[in-house]
Amino acid sequence: MTKPALRTLLSLVAGLAIGVVISATSSSGLHAFATAIEPIGTVWVNAIRMTVIPLVVSLLIATIAEEKDVRAVGRLGGRAVALYAVILTTVALLTFLAAPPLFSVMSIDATSAASLRGASSAAGTTPALPSFTSWLVGLVPANPVKAAVDGAMLPVIIFAVAFAAALARIEPERRAAATGIFRGIADAMLVIVGWVLAVAPVGVFCLSVALAVR
Repeated sequence: MTKPALRTLLSLVAGLAIGVVISATSSSGLHAFATAIEPIGTVWVNAIRMTVIPLVVSLLIATIAEEKDVRAVGRLGGRAVALYAVILTTVALLTFLAAPPLFSVMSIDATSAASLRGASSAAGTTPALPSFTSWLVGLVPANPVKAAVDGAMLPVIIFAVAFAAALARIEPERRAAATGIFRGIADAMLVIVGWVLAVAPVGVFCLSVALAVR
């Protein structure tokens, strides 16, 4: 395990332990401390999330547009989709087999269960799942910017791949200029990701303290 990962893991353990101690006490000052540091963890999570779409889009466009053989990218994408389907199916099967025995041995506090049910009821009715037709239509975004704002990753990825494939077919000079811009964006986003990961122990600690207190 690398040192940054070890520091983050230690921060998680320390935060959970401190949160449990705070939860077991009646000190208003300690509870106020846990509440005060929680926004720091939330800011850290938001910092991670803000890099996702710019990084994914810029890397996809730059990588595909720079590839001389677009068909090779298509073959690689097909293998990636197949691998994703295999992993998703495996995880679903493991969950299906492991969840019932695990839940059968868990002891759930009645008060906590009632609180969760009340929160679920207060949240309103469960939204209906989209039909296959609406899901299929939604894969091609009418407004890529809105899809990015909504965090709809798959439509954004499809747009980025289509844009990169089109970019790969224009004149080499123009393609190189556009690709250079997206490569620069990707490199800059990777720098930001490095900054965010550098303060991961702080963000994880703040989140784990608040979580354990609750």
